[in-house]
Amino acid sequence: RLYGIDVQELTIWRPLADHALEHLSAGKLVSVEADAWWLPDTAGTDYRSKHTKTTIVLADIDLDARRLVYFHNAGCFELGGEDFAETFRLGKEDDPSYLPLFAEVVRSDRRVVRPLAELRAAARADLAEQFARRPTGNPVRRFAEAFERDLPLMRERGLAHYHAWAFAGTRQLGAAAELTARWLQWMSDAPGPAEQCAIDAFDRLSAGAKTFILKAARAVNSKKPMDVSAQFADLAAAWQRGIEIIGAHVGA
Repeated sequence: RLYGIDVQELTIWRPLADHALEHLSAGKLVSVEADAWWLPDTAGTDYRSKHTKTTIVLADIDLDARRLVYFHNAGCFELGGEDFAETFRLGKEDDPSYLPLFAEVVRSDRRVVRPLAELRAAARADLAEQFARRPTGNPVRRFAEAFERDLPLMRERGLAHYHAWAFAGTRQLGAAAELTARWLQWMSDAPGPAEQCAIDAFDRLSAGAKTFILKAARAVNSKKPMDVSAQFADLAAAWQRGIEIIGAHVGA
């Protein structure tokens, strides 16, 4: 509604490189799962060290030169050579047990460019609909219960297991809170006192989640007793405060 971008699932029934060439040549983009092992922008974390699934957007491809330009997270990057061959499984024999990657085609030929004021007005109108989809209870409190339940197993299995756990849960909590804060901030040139309180609450939740990732890692590694009740209480209060302010704003 805001930008006129159309995203549809793409059925991968032939080599991914063929789909990419067809759709990119037609002015579309392709969003696809990829193995971060072969993504140079993850150097220092996953590149050539750990197989992890992530999503990239293919922007430009040259099959002859084995060159790919892609978007990942907030940046635009390039890969080639062996990274290109492995990303597109070039030279691999057909494996009937290999499941195709999930992919989407992104069309922008009906892209709409709206004035900022119109975008903000549409976003504010959408806020009530988004708010109606909020969790029925405080998710941070449930997350605290999950941490207490899972901590013994994480200590038993070590840091590698913990980091996978944190990536799937704690990191998503922090990211969702930060995106909510930035969205609320973007919707107004000068947020009022109540809006600013909501922004501050979600920023506090995001920062707290980042801090918790490091503290919990130390607790898992040292196996010493860890009382996280106060920290979780603070995070839960921040979520509740932000949600209540938004609810009052939309009249819920």
